[in-house]
Amino acid sequence: MGTTRGDIIRHLKQPNQIPEAFPKIARQSLNQISDAEGLKKAYQQPNHIYINNNKMYIAGSKSVRDWVDNAAFIPPSLTTYHNIYQSANDSLKQNPQVNEIIGHSAGGAVLLELEKQYPNRFNKTRSYAAPVFNPFGSEPLNENHLRFKTTLDPVAMFDNNAITINKNSLNPFTNHSYENYFDTGKDTGNQIM
Repeated sequence: MGTTRGDIIRHLKQPNQIPEAFPKIARQSLNQISDAEGLKKAYQQPNHIYINNNKMYIAGSKSVRDWVDNAAFIPPSLTTYHNIYQSANDSLKQNPQVNEIIGHSAGGAVLLELEKQYPNRFNKTRSYAAPVFNPFGSEPLNENHLRFKTTLDPVAMFDNNAITINKNSLNPFTNHSYENYFDTGKDTGNQIM
């Protein structure tokens, strides 16, 4: 029996109770950090990239150049020309151990493009609030390649294949933030902060 959207949502709400159908969520390494911690470190890097062991974290937009690249390259599916994509691709070439990527916003769009470019490289991916246009949610759910968005996120609102988390906020900046998702990257039983 495969993992369903309901299994994943139940795990996110009760992270200490990992369903048998979803055993790979638990982390065994002591050096693992939460997705929020990794993304925070990625946002602190000039190249938007932070690597921890086998994981690459890709930050979203931080500058005027990023926003120009977002407008020019993401909607027409030219993400490979985005400066964040170039940084991530270069980092992958320098770090062959990376087999898991996590991205937020434009970093999530870059993550999705990297999955296309390297279809057999990544064991797991997670994107948060990626600008994806998928209004019909036609892609099958894959427990190793997850997308998350929040209710009322203005950037990810058309990604109907993403798992929706309600942050109970009307603030679009809060809803687009990578913070306060239940963490699927570290088995701590806590929300990522």
